[in-house]
Amino acid sequence: LDLSLPSLDGLTFLRRFREWSSVPVIVLSAHDEEPVKVRALDLGADDYLTKPFSIGELEARVRAVMRRRGGGLDQGAVLSVGNLSVDREGRQITVGETEVALSRREFDLIALLATKPGRVFSREEILNGAWGSKDDWQDPATVTEHVRRIRIKLSQVPGCKCSIEAERGIGYKLVDETQ
Repeated sequence: LDLSLPSLDGLTFLRRFREWSSVPVIVLSAHDEEPVKVRALDLGADDYLTKPFSIGELEARVRAVMRRRGGGLDQGAVLSVGNLSVDREGRQITVGETEVALSRREFDLIALLATKPGRVFSREEILNGAWGSKDDWQDPATVTEHVRRIRIKLSQVPGCKCSIEAERGIGYKLVDETQ
């Protein structure tokens, strides 16, 4: 996030953004005054980098933020649940040796569920965590529809050993059926 946005102050944007999203934010700014840095970090920035900076330093800071947030490559680029594999870098889902064609949103949903198999994610957590949206501007029923589509696609793959289960009134979880 650059603090010098054309139509809105970057700190105002950051404050509003943090009301509905936990997506990592690194501020990149020419402002090197300590009070500005402190305010950005207090408003929810994960890091602050003063311009000019090297690409190497930016890449290292992104890796550090991702490690702290649990989304770094050290967590594993490929997640497995039953015989379902989620290749987050290649954005590919396979069941055994069979690739499952999913839309971008379907992939993001199942990838989120695969990060913690068996954990129930609420519709709001899915909207925010998988898609970066919020239920006050996107109908939570869209999650239900995407889950329905994924279930159909997984059911068409012979020998699939995982499923998305609903916890009535709470949300959805990805389950390994071999356990």
